[in-house]
Amino acid sequence: LSWRTTSYLSVNVFNYLFGIGFHFARLANV
Repeated sequence: LSWRTTSYLSVNVFNYLFGIGFHFARLANV
């Protein structure tokens, strides 16, 4: 894997986890 691919995948994983955390945070607030 090139550094571009690695960084791209890292950003995708971070956004995915952040999206899940944000979703559960909204559920907890409601």
